[in-house]
Amino acid sequence: MPPGVGLQPMTDVNRRSAEIGYWIGAAYWGRGIATEAVTLVTDWAFGAHGFLRIFAQPFAGNLASRRVLEKAGYQLEGTMRSSAVKDGEVRDQCLYTRLSPGA
Repeated sequence: MPPGVGLQPMTDVNRRSAEIGYWIGAAYWGRGIATEAVTLVTDWAFGAHGFLRIFAQPFAGNLASRRVLEKAGYQLEGTMRSSAVKDGEVRDQCLYTRLSPGA
């Protein structure tokens, strides 16, 4: 299955921000496809929607996802400890952000 990328615009005082999420099937891992998709969607979102900031919150242990963001120009802002629960397990998430070139 090809990659999927989505944006969730924020509201109110955060209305110039959006969260990006992405998924890619294991058969496509290691080819740079996710990085290219995240980069293209991020660049498009800044131009088309005037966002100042786009962020992602991968699980801290998901090193491949974190690397995708780093290669797409996102910077680690911090670790949100015990911020998510998946399959009954409490997990940390990392906050990655890329700012608009004009921000």
